[in-house]
Amino acid sequence: MRALILAVAAALFATSAAAQTESLARFNSFRFGMSVAEARAVDPTLVAFPLDAGEFALMQSQNLTFFGRMPLYAMLAFRSDRLIGVNYSNGGPVDDAEECTEVLLEIVSGLETALGAATGGAAPSELGQRLPSVRAQGGSELRHYSNADGSQRRGLATWRGDGLWGEANSHYTVGIDAADARMCSVEVAFRADAPRIYPPLTPPTAAALASARQINVPRWEEQPGPEAWDVALPGWRQQRNVDVNVELDCLVIADGGLNCIVARESPEGHWFGEAALYLSRGYRMAALINGEATEGRRVRVPVQTQLYVQGDSPPSSTPSTPTIPIEELQALAAQAPSQAER
Repeated sequence: MRALILAVAAALFATSAAAQTESLARFNSFRFGMSVAEARAVDPTLVAFPLDAGEFALMQSQNLTFFGRMPLYAMLAFRSDRLIGVNYSNGGPVDDAEECTEVLLEIVSGLETALGAATGGAAPSELGQRLPSVRAQGGSELRHYSNADGSQRRGLATWRGDGLWGEANSHYTVGIDAADARMCSVEVAFRADAPRIYPPLTPPTAAALASARQINVPRWEEQPGPEAWDVALPGWRQQRNVDVNVELDCLVIADGGLNCIVARESPEGHWFGEAALYLSRGYRMAALINGEATEGRRVRVPVQTQLYVQGDSPPSSTPSTPTIPIEELQALAAQAPSQAER
């Protein structure tokens, strides 16, 4: 199992391509494929996160990038000393969920001038109780979701294009940071490859699972990496560190794929089972095990990860993310030029 912060870094895998570099250059001087040293030359304020993550590295900027005249801070992800993705974020207190939606609308409107309308469709992490959508001026759809008890609300808009997948989202919470505190965080993330969209499957019945012979020691030819969790995890903040444990009960289908149901999930009620079902589509079983065909047989798949709550027990040397109160964001929006409109 890996910490979520590592999964975020791994999730930004990208390959060097002109379209990716061009897309990123619309907003600042970073370019995919640049080294840490080159990034520091562009932005001397970059601060490294002290991760024991092998080939992965995260760098946080103290400078602001403007989206729709809203200022956000950049987090750069590197793999093997090459920039592979960028997340921009900021946040602060708000009066209500509508104010948080207004901030997201401002960001999306700025992005529309460079990327067009956000019509990329739902991301795998869009889980929860669906609320009415909101339309931006340029035609972008902002899809909204609520968690089970109504204490959190998310808004998302996505873009899909050649060599670019982008997402702008807002996250409104009540009572998570402190009792009765109303907070809004906003994020813009860019990566090269869009999450895969799989055709739906009819879940296996209990009878079909019961009649299938069990595979006790599976041999996987493909498994989803930690980056897949970042794509699939429900976007709801936890109030404490969480060990996510899901067990899937599956039939092996054509080409070694899996068709699963959720047999067990912990904690319950947070849509982790649905996220694990998305992950299951990335598994491929060997066609033969001990000379026997695997198609039609049954296998149980544990899916696990760890989620760390910021401020609960973070590394002592981890830099904190600067925040700007929403009032200041709105004041800046009234006077600052938009880099997304270049």
